[in-house]
Amino acid sequence: QKPKRAKDAAYHREKMLLCKQEEAGIELNAEQTDWRDDTDDESDDQELES
Repeated sequence: QKPKRAKDAAYHREKMLLCKQEEAGIELNAEQTDWRDDTDDESDDQELES
């Protein structure tokens, strides 16, 4: 399960960076926006499973 943990760390790091950019008023590019929107759906699903 270590590879999954490494993936989770990278995922959360990317998510945090995007959130900080948005809070700072930095506009996200289309790829970042799509990734954020896609991952928002995944986090909702994970919360429901918990």
